[in-house]
Amino acid sequence: MNEYKTHTCNEISLEDVGKEVRIAGFVQTIRDFGGLVFLDIRDMYGVTQVVTSGKEEDVDFASHIPIESSVTVSGTVRKRDEETINPKLKTGLVEIAIKEIKVLSKRTKNLPFEINSDQDVREDLRLQYRFLDLRNDHLKNNLILRGDAYLITYTKRNIFVISLIITLTIFCLIEFTANKVEAIYLQKKQSIQTDNKEIAKKEEIEPKKYEEPKEQKWEIEIPKIDLTAPISEGTSQEVMLEYVGHFENTNLLNGNVGLAAHNRGYPINYFARLKELEFGDEIIYKQGYETKKYVVNNITIIQDTNWSYLQDTEENTITLITCVENKPTQRRCIQGIEIKEEF
Repeated sequence: MNEYKTHTCNEISLEDVGKEVRIAGFVQTIRDFGGLVFLDIRDMYGVTQVVTSGKEEDVDFASHIPIESSVTVSGTVRKRDEETINPKLKTGLVEIAIKEIKVLSKRTKNLPFEINSDQDVREDLRLQYRFLDLRNDHLKNNLILRGDAYLITYTKRNIFVISLIITLTIFCLIEFTANKVEAIYLQKKQSIQTDNKEIAKKEEIEPKKYEEPKEQKWEIEIPKIDLTAPISEGTSQEVMLEYVGHFENTNLLNGNVGLAAHNRGYPINYFARLKELEFGDEIIYKQGYETKKYVVNNITIIQDTNWSYLQDTEENTITLITCVENKPTQRRCIQGIEIKEEF
């Protein structure tokens, strides 16, 4: 507990009625009513009214305390009478009945000016007695307001500085992390490049054996007439300008495979020497990865409307169709039967 006070002059209220309290401050006013003396005690927080007992020595002592002396007062809080209530004060509903009053610092000289008054005081006089001028409520409140404003400004400035420091710290951390990541990346990249060089050297020393995949082919070979020709689907003029055409309604591999090509009058005439074939000559047919060998077993001339030779057969057969010179309605038809290889 403070030696001089238990409460400030602004804290006492009706809740404290009946309690023993002690306050300290300056004597602001003294009102002597003969049997009673009322004193207003002021500190930087507010004002509280105290009142003496009816004892003559207490009244005499209190009435002779100089204004603006520093005192400490102890006593009991009580509610004011209705006629003495002061609504202008926060403590205006209560007062302290004095049990003891001590003068801590007694004013010994006359005041150069009244502390709380509206009178104009020269500036030089106020500055000379600055310690008294600071007791003025108006000046005190201005100083408190200025202090609060500075505190707010200082706090905002500190917040800005702290925010700036945090931002710079985060930026430095990001920069450091980015540099670290980049260094790790370059190290890894260099390690991978070194490993790749070692692997390349090893492969040069021990080259791998590489086998090209077999190419899928679709072609016909006839050794007798030195023919090797590519095959394409369809027998249109467009197809047969570049390929041996495959009849779309015949089989691709098993059964009867039907093929046609020009033998004269075009830039490419794959079947130009087809008429040279004889019974027993070999025909080789390749489709995908499969290869079939046939021998000629039928040579005939047919009408261009006779498509019976392209019908499917039980045995694997190849049928070659081409035009007959100077006979536009006739076709040369050569068929071969598959050779079954025995193992």
